[in-house]
Amino acid sequence: MVKHVDYYYPVRVWLLSITAGPMIFPLIMLYEKNYGSGEAGPLTVYGLLLFIGFLYSIPSLVISFLVYRYLLLQRMGITPIKVALIILGFVIFTATFYVMGYPLHKLENLEKWTLPISYSIFFILGSIIFKIEKDIEVTT
Repeated sequence: MVKHVDYYYPVRVWLLSITAGPMIFPLIMLYEKNYGSGEAGPLTVYGLLLFIGFLYSIPSLVISFLVYRYLLLQRMGITPIKVALIILGFVIFTATFYVMGYPLHKLENLEKWTLPISYSIFFILGSIIFKIEKDIEVTT
């Protein structure tokens, strides 16, 4: 009998948030503007946002992964682990977006918050949807 613990949960949540999060912004741009030949199209904007999101979120992935492993070693239940990681995610997102120039205490321009809100929605969605497989018994 071998016990298996899923260490890829934070990676799946992270991948969903950085790939799906920037999708909303180009869609809004596409809705609001007709793109001329000199302007970047939605696919170009998405690619740029994906690249920037990837670079800025690597530290958050590492921190989330380390905290996740620590919580697993503490033998916490699945729900407390997910809640702790969602709270940690909000703290990390807030810090990351603050570094990028999106301070939470200044909400003058709501359009500016499309990306942070989008990333957060997909982060929470991934945290809820993806399962943490813990202590699965596999017979050999």
